[in-house]
Amino acid sequence: MTTRGATSVLLGAGILAGAGCATLLGVDPDRYVAAGDDAGGQSGDAGPKGDATVDGAPSPDGRGAEVSGPWSCLTAPPEVLDPALHVDVTLIVMDPIWPTNSAGENDGGPSLVTISGNWLPNVAVRPCGLLDPDCLDAPKAVITDDAGRAEFSLTGNFAGFFDLHRPDLVPATLYPGHLLAGQPVAILPSIDLTPTKFLSVAWSAGATVTLDGGVGHVMIAVYDCQDHQAPGVSIAYDNLGSRGAPFYFTNGLPDLTASETDSFGLAGAVNVPAGTVKATATLVSTGTEVGSASFDVRPGSLTSAWIRVRAR
Repeated sequence: MTTRGATSVLLGAGILAGAGCATLLGVDPDRYVAAGDDAGGQSGDAGPKGDATVDGAPSPDGRGAEVSGPWSCLTAPPEVLDPALHVDVTLIVMDPIWPTNSAGENDGGPSLVTISGNWLPNVAVRPCGLLDPDCLDAPKAVITDDAGRAEFSLTGNFAGFFDLHRPDLVPATLYPGHLLAGQPVAILPSIDLTPTKFLSVAWSAGATVTLDGGVGHVMIAVYDCQDHQAPGVSIAYDNLGSRGAPFYFTNGLPDLTASETDSFGLAGAVNVPAGTVKATATLVSTGTEVGSASFDVRPGSLTSAWIRVRAR
């Protein structure tokens, strides 16, 4: 992907996101954000500042700020995943240019539960292992139905990624991280879009873009212990190269100057060199690392990755 500057690409994305009621990557600036059950504020708030405690215990960083409410699970040990357990996984593929609606926006439920959207049928989806970046050992693809759904039965310790292909769509991958131990059902929302829409994002800002320029593009979604999109989180990447440009969404628009997520919990980077990248999320108010994700970036492709605190 070549441009006259990464800023142009991001501004183009913002133009589409703000046009009418259309949303880019599921972002709606006027959405409802539910309050956390015990956070005393919006979903993802770090809670009141005080002594160096986490729900009454010393904070892991000792920096004098409380990590509570939506982040209380940070003090719990990681779940033990069971390879003997089979989990029924449904991947739902949708067009991010059109509005989406989730349970998190309606009634404070999980942001991962998508209620409405513009579904993409006939997408070939394969679950792939982390040690199989080219999906050479992946099973036969499942084709999404008219509701954009592809269903799989996976082992409980699955921690790979999903490969998405349709001839008219930009190649895409989703790295959702670990499944949840002991939960026999999982629903995973995913996104894709046509090259025309992808190119129009840059064209609307006057950028010159190709899909075979040797770089890829990344979107990171951060979820707290309640599976709400999390504000107040910074993302650090270990390999952006000389052309990579990180950004955050601010009030529904991509922002190169922002330094942390807002209530949408979205960050990303454009013009990322092909290869393995690790993204690490840190709670800005305390300096506490809340999780990380490692993923492979492919040239001319979109890579989505989740940092989901519940599924460490």
